[in-house]
Amino acid sequence: MFNILKIKKIIGKRVLKNILKKKINRKVRFCNIKEANSFGIICVVKDENDYKKILKLIKYLRDEFGIRGIKALAFYTKKDNPHFLQSRLGFDFYNIKDLNWFCFPNTIISRNFINENFDILLDITDGDIVAQQFTLYYSKASLKVGTFSKKNKPFYDLMIDFKGTDFQENINHVVNYLDMINNKKEDSK
Repeated sequence: MFNILKIKKIIGKRVLKNILKKKINRKVRFCNIKEANSFGIICVVKDENDYKKILKLIKYLRDEFGIRGIKALAFYTKKDNPHFLQSRLGFDFYNIKDLNWFCFPNTIISRNFINENFDILLDITDGDIVAQQFTLYYSKASLKVGTFSKKNKPFYDLMIDFKGTDFQENINHVVNYLDMINNKKEDSK
């Protein structure tokens, strides 16, 4: 017997494929990470370790670059709400129960995230997750950054090829690229 979630994913992928044919009017603006005032993160949390990595990333971006407007939207891949996963300032999540019949997130949290005008939106999900792709596609962010792949082309303004599987190494790679964008070097006197 078919799993209902599998049916939702099949329907969601077809709907998303049709949505991708339509053009969204969005002004792309490349922004250096040092000049960003707001930063969005789309991610998947499977366990407590993933959750801690995201919180560490948020803290790093605040401390290192002084970005105060950081928000992360995580998709928790199970139905329950585990003890470790809590919404807090700058971090919200939704789970499988929050998906509609098209496998799109159907929460106020996700709608607010989509309507946020981030200077930079970073997608650190791995794989084809329809709910996250929907959020990413409709986001009003000025610059959308994610993993290099032909199938990801409609979603991102800047794609970065991750060589390794180490989370911190990949984040450092992204930060280096975002630091090179519109880099205004100081004139030596």
